[in-house]
Parts: sequence; C-alpha cells; structure tokens
Amino acid sequence: MKKYELQARIRAANPYKNMYKKTEEHAEVANVVDRNFAVMIPETVGGTDISYFRWRDRFIYFSVVKDFASSEALAWKVSRTLEHGLVLDTIETLKEDWVSV
Repeated sequence: MKKYELQARIRAANPYKNMYKKTEEHAEVANVVDRNFAVMIPETVGGTDISYFRWRDRFIYFSVVKDFASSEALAWKVSRTLEHGLVLDTIETLKEDWVSV
C-alpha cells in the first residue's frame, strides 16, 4: 500500500452491534450441566437442536428437545422459516406435554 500511496479507511464502530448483543435472547445463564451430558435419570437434563432439510425447492426447519438420558425426542416442531419462535414453540409444546402427564 505504501508503494502505491494508498491509505486504508478506518471504519466507525457499529453502534447496533452492542445493542443487539445485550438483548434478552443473548443473555447468559448459569452452566448447571457443566458439559456433563452422561445423565442417568430420564427427563432431568435435555437440550435443543435445529436441523434443516432440503424439500423440493425450499428448506424445512426441524426443532427438537432431546432428553440426554434416554436420547428420546421429548418435543418437536417443523417450520418453513427459521425464526427464534420455532424453538420457543417447541419448548411450549414440551411444557404442555409435561403438564398433561
């Protein structure tokens, strides 16, 4: 750059980046599992996962809550769009199923 007498512009920091990180969906929670996923008691520790599949000319998104002890899918939802509401709906389904048991 010196050879061609070029100088790089320094960009200003994006003010929205910090605001976005401070929203509730990015809040940190306590790590009670401590990455110990070898749980023996069913329905005590679970996790969520989102997978996507190509179907015809679009993607289908699959959200599941999995029990770590039994590897069983406790709740699941399918959607045509990937939004944070998909996971929240999956968790709501899990809550409804647990209340009815």
